[in-house]
Amino acid sequence: MKYLKFVFLIFFTQSCFTTSDKPKNEDPVLPQLWEYSYEHVDAPNHPPLVTNNGMVVMSGDAHITALSVENGTLIWQKEDFGVYLLAGAKLLENENQLFTNHFDELIAWNKSTGDRLWTVPIDSPLTVFKIGTHAIFNNGYAIVGLGSQLYTVNVNGGVEYIKNLGMPVAHVGSNSQKLFAGQAKTVHGGLSFGRITSLDANTGDSLWAYNTENSGFVYAAPIVEDGVVYAGAAGNSPRNVFVALDAKTGAIIWEFITDDSGKWTRNFTIGPKHLFFAGDARLFALDKSTGELAWEYSWEGSAFVQQEYLEGYVYHSDHGSIFVLDVETGDLVHEQQGPEGGGYIWHLTVSENKLLVQTSSKLVAYQPWHLRED
Repeated sequence: MKYLKFVFLIFFTQSCFTTSDKPKNEDPVLPQLWEYSYEHVDAPNHPPLVTNNGMVVMSGDAHITALSVENGTLIWQKEDFGVYLLAGAKLLENENQLFTNHFDELIAWNKSTGDRLWTVPIDSPLTVFKIGTHAIFNNGYAIVGLGSQLYTVNVNGGVEYIKNLGMPVAHVGSNSQKLFAGQAKTVHGGLSFGRITSLDANTGDSLWAYNTENSGFVYAAPIVEDGVVYAGAAGNSPRNVFVALDAKTGAIIWEFITDDSGKWTRNFTIGPKHLFFAGDARLFALDKSTGELAWEYSWEGSAFVQQEYLEGYVYHSDHGSIFVLDVETGDLVHEQQGPEGGGYIWHLTVSENKLLVQTSSKLVAYQPWHLRED
């Protein structure tokens, strides 16, 4: 399935504070702690996953590889997929399982050893949206299929139920008992519908739905935190929306609606007080309680890197440099070039005391900004 593309014919009407003209901080670079190099010829789909047992697991070439977060030593390396890269959008960790999809199968690995536990062939009636974001719930995994299909697989690889949600599904979020499907439908060249559908994860029964004409939920999976569902839209409607919903009832807590063509959601992440979302070349911070715009940061060119929050700072990249932003003000406190000889920066990931940067040929661990010595 092709990547979704949109044409935005939207006028800028909302002014806000930008920090793009702030002077660069001349402090020393982020110290490099370790690096792991590999052979690679394309962009890795999956961001590296930091597990709860001290590993970082990545798909950087034809293999799936687990390294020590502490020092970068190889723990295990498995598979030879024959073609480069796992096809799914995200690796999932479920107790002692790792899970994602490849081109023609769903795969679960033993997290400790990298050995395959089970596979599910992707064959009729099952389909898979190869760049969709799947989700974990108590009893297994929710899988985004093609079109309107959503289905669940238990932790042993058995298919539990298949649902048709009536509108194309792009991504799914979850808590332990509920699923939240991000959906989108292009009506015509100037209008996209969006929907968040909540389902009982164990039965597939529909619980509630939020509908909007302010574009669709196509790029980023809904995130559930403390009983609130957060989701951001993109599309060809005159306006875009970022919304916070009550996870139990679907009631609107707040909506951030804008006709600024740059304020659309390719990806987002959440901090203690703010959520951060980005389109092409602008990063925005919204107050989590009110949905009010706190600040924005812009740069030249496009970037598809997922921003990351860690201890008062947001890390972002334009594929060449690493930006460190203060979460309260949006000020650029540090910028530095990516790893020498590493090629494009594709993914950022954080652990408790590391910033992990994956490029076209290596994974590099840096000391994060909050641990710098004054």
